[in-house]
Amino acid sequence: MYELKGTTSAYVSRWLEGQRTTDGSSSLTRVVTLVAVSPSEESVAEVINAVLEVSRAHPARIIVVLEDPDVAAGVAATQPNLDAQMILGDTAGLAEIVILRPSGGAGTDLGSLVMPLVLPDTPLIAWWPQDAPASPSQTSIGQVAQRRITHANSTANPRKALGTLAEHYSPGDTDLTWAGLTIWRGHLASLLDEPPHEQMTHARIVGNLNRGGAHLLGAWLELRLGVELELVHSESAGIDSVTLVRADGELAIERPAGSEHAVIRRPNRKDLEVTMPLRSSQAMLIEELRMMGEDREYREVLGQLQKRR
Repeated sequence: MYELKGTTSAYVSRWLEGQRTTDGSSSLTRVVTLVAVSPSEESVAEVINAVLEVSRAHPARIIVVLEDPDVAAGVAATQPNLDAQMILGDTAGLAEIVILRPSGGAGTDLGSLVMPLVLPDTPLIAWWPQDAPASPSQTSIGQVAQRRITHANSTANPRKALGTLAEHYSPGDTDLTWAGLTIWRGHLASLLDEPPHEQMTHARIVGNLNRGGAHLLGAWLELRLGVELELVHSESAGIDSVTLVRADGELAIERPAGSEHAVIRRPNRKDLEVTMPLRSSQAMLIEELRMMGEDREYREVLGQLQKRR
């Protein structure tokens, strides 16, 4: 790990270029610049552990920016200062990691702060691992990012957070809660592809309603099937089961709390067991980094969610 005290992001960029010249590495293998806005020093290690895993799938320059304590406290700029740490080589895997610690007002404009470090001709992705701004696209970093990733389930009130994100949605916004539903949506779509293709009349989701997943999945089912939706609360970590009702019986996917396997039940057919673990933040982030355009389905589901508020 290398450290620079009282520096600038432009100097850090030049330092990295010089380091690559020295060790013979190249930034050409980096396919994305990922900026993670970390609210506190305590969260930095968790963020770095997550992005190290992500970099194996998406070689990246990763910029972890801590919030300026003076800016967070609403204190007028005094003596702007920037300290930086760089993690390179084997420790960083396929990533270049830069940790920026602004203070004294240096972090007033995070977009301007990180721009000298953004690799040319690569997408810029902004990620708020914890509490996100109400309107990510209107922040200084959100205005220059092609994608803006939030995580409603890391907030105190995920349902409220998703509602706020829906109100301020802009193309390029997404939330890891949505990626957490990919496996559920895939299995449900497969079920619906099987004959007989009868009209569904009712959908029931059992899961933790204090989290966002059940609400987003319910909105997706309402939108795609036009069904009456029933949400049942449980104290599990996520979703326990989804049941779809039609004339010939019920289709269901049931995952016992704490289990990594689920059972698919269909009328007049043998039950089928499938692997269905809770998705890690790393897996969800890797999925979101594969899409650079607008996720229209996520936008439509947020809109449906708003109708149910």
